[in-house]
Amino acid sequence: MKKIFVFVVVLALAPALFALNQINDAKVTKVKVFLRGAEITHSASIDYNLGQNEIILKGLSTNPDMNSLRITGEGDFIIMESKKQTDYLGDRSHTGRIKVLEDSLKLLRYENESLNADITVAQVQMELIMVNNKLGTNTKAPSVLELQKMQSYFASELTSLNGKVLELRRSISKREEIIEKIKNQLDDLQGLQTIPLSELVLKIIGKSKGKGRIEITYFTQNAGWNAAYDLRVKDINSSINLTQKGRVWQNTGLDWNNLSIVLSTGNPSLGSSIPDLYPWYLDFMEERTDIYGMKKMQRGGANEMVAMSLAKPAMEADDASDYIEVQEGQISKEFVSELKYDIPSDGKPHFVQLQEYEIPATYKYFAAPKISNSVFLAAHLDSWSETVLLPGKINIFFENTYVGNTQLNLNQTKDIKIALGRDEEIAINREQVKDFTEDKFLSKDVERKYVFKIDIRNNKKSTIELKLEDQIPVSQHEDIEIEILDLSGGQLDKDTGKITWQLNVKPNQSLEKAFSFSVRYPGDKEIMGL
Repeated sequence: MKKIFVFVVVLALAPALFALNQINDAKVTKVKVFLRGAEITHSASIDYNLGQNEIILKGLSTNPDMNSLRITGEGDFIIMESKKQTDYLGDRSHTGRIKVLEDSLKLLRYENESLNADITVAQVQMELIMVNNKLGTNTKAPSVLELQKMQSYFASELTSLNGKVLELRRSISKREEIIEKIKNQLDDLQGLQTIPLSELVLKIIGKSKGKGRIEITYFTQNAGWNAAYDLRVKDINSSINLTQKGRVWQNTGLDWNNLSIVLSTGNPSLGSSIPDLYPWYLDFMEERTDIYGMKKMQRGGANEMVAMSLAKPAMEADDASDYIEVQEGQISKEFVSELKYDIPSDGKPHFVQLQEYEIPATYKYFAAPKISNSVFLAAHLDSWSETVLLPGKINIFFENTYVGNTQLNLNQTKDIKIALGRDEEIAINREQVKDFTEDKFLSKDVERKYVFKIDIRNNKKSTIELKLEDQIPVSQHEDIEIEILDLSGGQLDKDTGKITWQLNVKPNQSLEKAFSFSVRYPGDKEIMGL
């Protein structure tokens, strides 16, 4: 009787002594995308017993950074331990766009099977007609009229059936082309799904039996975004309309479906170590010859080769902007969207519309005829610092026409200059005036004189502001002397040799600008660059 009592007690305590093993899908509920990397939040409902419980949360990214893992819970339990493991058995082949493509592939293949069956039927019918065409060989010979009717009938039926077979084969061929494209697309998408997903094993202690919720957040490198823009200018009397978009990509292994995406200008991938300067040593270089007769540049008195390198950082219906809130932090900004987006795990760019700006601009023309005989219209954004802009590609539309693209460069302290295209109504030509170019021989030196002429004509019906640039050479040696003879009112930057003219050219007006300089150098030497 005592043994029975002990057994009953053990059964009564079993829920408390043995863990509840439970497998749950952890649904993606939040995503914050950084310039490189993303912070993903999952949520899952759980059941737990009194005592120890083991919960497995499936459906995590392929490579979550466990150093960044945060776990919170709602319920009467204590989270004791967490461990990541790889989910090799998880089924990832029937999610999102892949499922749609696989269903389409099955449907097309079923249709082709049906069409092939129709071809088989038509071919059997043609064989029967050919057999019946021998009618009369073993019986009384048919009359000429009967023979003509039979031949006409058989010819008509065979022609009809042959046409049907050809049409069926064309339909099959078209479907085969589509099938091949879908297979290529599937190979492309499924190639990103060869790495298995992760899962998180949690050990919790329930203070009582109940239901609860687990939320986990972690960082992953397999995502990122950069800025892209559409710039539209109605005419040179209008401000610039600039639409800012986020170009988001991810191959975390998880499709982000129907989620509000937060884009952050932060970049946790860069780390947060403060740089430290080490001593910068200088030494003289000595030319020495090794045992093979090869010359080496060595540090003075040293035996090691001098190596210099430049370290490069690792490369890394309503207006939708009405539904974006910009939140400014201490070291980064966040674009928080009220709209929901689908971002599949395919490693390809998908766009999230962010902000739309109306930016005042001034429009000026620019020309550097030494490089190009074209005059470019440029928009100068004077108040861009009041916007939340990032470097990125800009698609440019001027007067409702696409004119090209460029990169938005924010490494400037003044205004941003964006080319809107070439204006063919303004002609420009640069030539060297040979009649004034001459050589003089002075003692052991040679002096050469150069003269260049630039012609400009404005064929437009309005006055234009034109910034014209050219250049003179800059000496890199004390024996090379450069003398400025004439700049036609241009402003010279002595450090770079750049000459700048700020011109107002009236309608149908022609202007000429010329500049000249001389170069003096030893006659027994040859100059590079002229």
